[in-house]
Parts: sequence; C-alpha cells; structure tokens
Amino acid sequence: MQGQALGRARANAWQSLELIDQSGQGAGEAAQGTGSSGGNLGGAARASGPEWRHSAPWSSRMSHPVSRPTTPPAVRSASLSALVALLLAVVLSACSAAAAGLNSYQSPDGRYAFLYPTGWTRVQVSDGPQVVFHDLINADETLSLVVSDVNSTNSLDDLGSAVAVGEKLRRVVIAPEGSGREAELVEASEREDGGRTFYDLEYAVHLNDRDRHELATVVVDRGRLYTFAASTNELRWPRVEGLFHQVISSFTLRI
Repeated sequence: MQGQALGRARANAWQSLELIDQSGQGAGEAAQGTGSSGGNLGGAARASGPEWRHSAPWSSRMSHPVSRPTTPPAVRSASLSALVALLLAVVLSACSAAAAGLNSYQSPDGRYAFLYPTGWTRVQVSDGPQVVFHDLINADETLSLVVSDVNSTNSLDDLGSAVAVGEKLRRVVIAPEGSGREAELVEASEREDGGRTFYDLEYAVHLNDRDRHELATVVVDRGRLYTFAASTNELRWPRVEGLFHQVISSFTLRI
C-alpha cells in the first residue's frame, strides 16, 4: 500500500521538480542581466581659583532642613500604567515584526491553509501540484503542494516512521532512478498539530549543474496525502532557512 500511495504522487511531484529546474535556469539568466579635551578642566580650576577655606560643618548650616518632594500615589500609578503600556506595545511590535513578510493562503474550499513569503506569486500548473508559488526575484525558490489519494483507513503512522516515509519520498519522488538527481535525507522529525501527525523532512538535492535544499511536511487526512514543500538553491539556503521553516510549519488542515 505504501509504494502504491507514494507512487501515485510521483507524477505530480516530478512535474513540480521540473518546474523548479526550469524556473532556476530563468532566474540565473535574469540575475546576470540585472571627550578628551575636557580632561584637565578640574586641574585648571584648582590652580587658578581661590584657596579653600575652613567653613562650618554642613549640619550646622542646615538649621531648617529642606523637605524632599514626594510623588503622589496617583502619579506613581499613572506612571506604572504608562510603563506597562509601553512594554506591551514593544512586545506586540516584536510579534508583528516576526510575522512580517508573510502572506496567508487558504484553499477555496477552506480545507487547508498556509503562509507564503511576500513577493511570491502563484503559478498555474496543469496536471501537476495543486498549488505552486515562486519568488519573483529568485524564481528558482518554489513552494508547492501535492495532494494524492491513499487508503482512507490508513494514518500517517501506517505509512511508516518519519525516516521511512522520508526515504521513500527521496527514492520515488525527489531523486528516482534515472532522473540524474541525487538526494540525501538530512533530517526527519515528527510533530503534532491540531490533533494530526506531521512528518517534517529536510533534503539536500544534487543536480548536474547545481545543488538545492528542500524542506517538506507530510500529513495524511481522510484518504489524502498532503506533501507541502519549499525548495531553493543551496547558495541561498543560509539566508532563507528560518523563513522556510516558518512557512513549512504553517501548513494546517482546517476542516
């Protein structure tokens, strides 16, 4: 059953990878076209000023002590409230900054949703992934969603562990025999979100003319296998690693 389920996803996912390659070539061509001065003041004052004379102790001259002003409780409370409001604003600004640069996408039927980077645009693909986005500037940076059918009674655990599923996708989809690709499963992990199990996968992909890096998350629900992946050139990976992790982990099933 596992081989059949992943096998059916091969054609769609393979076309997604072909799109990534073609976009990468286009992007490459497009890129080729485009306070010591005051230190002695104290000494000078002592040298030129009058000599110090003995005077009465300070306490004897304070026959009428001066009372220090106190801050009314209402003022202290208002100041504290203002400080709390300021700290809250800073925290909210930080949260907003963390989410800046991402847009949300939801399927027309409301079944799933995810975040994608600002400046990316959707690409219409026939007989391929259900959804494809790519960066307008770095066109070989691609986000794709492949949905394939599996046995409705099976869960993701039934397909195997995160490592087993990751290796299966590597052999069948990412670097099948005869494709000219080589791929390495760098990391595979499992997480729970919304009562569903997700496998998060990371790959290093080697092509004849370049290396790529890919993140993917896999989830099974109601007889469907969802594979959501983000891919980029290896040279760009250090700059977009955090962003890609945020995008991949944002994929969620709503209904």
